Amino acid sequence: MDQNAAIEAGWRFFLSQRGDVPFAAVVATIQAQCPSAEVERIRAAFKRRLRGWCGSEHPVEAPEEGTRGARAVSVGLAPMVNARL
Repeated sequence: MDQNAAIEAGWRFFLSQRGDVPFAAVVATIQAQCPSAEVERIRAAFKRRLRGWCGSEHPVEAPEEGTRGARAVSVGLAPMVNARL
């Protein structure tokens, strides 16, 4: 599977878990499908997707900054949009 398809599958997995999953588990899921997928590319893709969802009526969750896999926290507030994933 190519990186884009694997990242999309990882995003769907993340959403299916309602954000209640460590980012490390998402990365592992993506890399199981595409071993060449780099963590920084995955992080950037998720950051872009999360920014697109902020302000929408759909709840979105993201890994807490600096935790590399801690439980997800809500990013519904604008100040969190600029937080580094």
